[in-house]
Amino acid sequence: TASSMFALGPDGHYVVWWGWGSDLTVFDFQAGKELPKIPGPTGDDKFYPSHVIFAGNDKLVGFAISQKMMKVWHLPDGKLLSTTKLGDKWGMADKASASPGGKYVAIQDSITDRNIKLFETETGTVVGDLSPKTATFADLVQLSFSPDGQQFAALYEGSKATGIALFNLSDGKLAELIEIAPSIKASMDTEYTAQGLVWFPDGKKFLVHDMAVVDRAKQTLIYTFPKPSLRAAVRKPISGEMVATYDGDNKKGTLKA
Repeated sequence: TASSMFALGPDGHYVVWWGWGSDLTVFDFQAGKELPKIPGPTGDDKFYPSHVIFAGNDKLVGFAISQKMMKVWHLPDGKLLSTTKLGDKWGMADKASASPGGKYVAIQDSITDRNIKLFETETGTVVGDLSPKTATFADLVQLSFSPDGQQFAALYEGSKATGIALFNLSDGKLAELIEIAPSIKASMDTEYTAQGLVWFPDGKKFLVHDMAVVDRAKQTLIYTFPKPSLRAAVRKPISGEMVATYDGDNKKGTLKA
């Protein structure tokens, strides 16, 4: 049986799940029913989704590593809005991020460098191409838009330090570069935890790798979570001062804030 993956919409209206080589299945919680399936690889239109995210509440963005392609569909009708070829060097689907409201999608442009591309979601048009100066860092780990949609952040990791680069969406310029030493990933052994970057709702702090909290103004690490007891814990900031944590697996676990 093919392994399946899922994504929940920002407002909880829809959930989508899929498996390798399968259609996308969307369930509408408000209507209490499954929507018509979004076709997977059929005929000459070969598209094997490896990662899917929501762009706003009513758009799905699918990424296919095999086809180096991005597709966008509208919900609830499943209408295909755009198909975009991402280039032969692209291959990091899980680093993609959509802006609040879903107007833009950011991706790492190439698996061999740290360039970032911004697309207009509905048309697939490139609206920004960034190449930040981050020589200190070896890897671009995750992209994440700010809660107000005015900026987006890129999480970088190096052998000696972690970097968070903040860009203005209005002009594409680098606004801040926060460096945390030693590297959060290396020092906290986050190999088996989520490799991501999440803004707090007030935009003043970041949750890094689900294990550490970085204060934006102080540009320093202010809190680290204990290592999970069973497996990688799942955490989400729910206010400026609170993080919800699920520590467990699909059979047993604890939820606390």
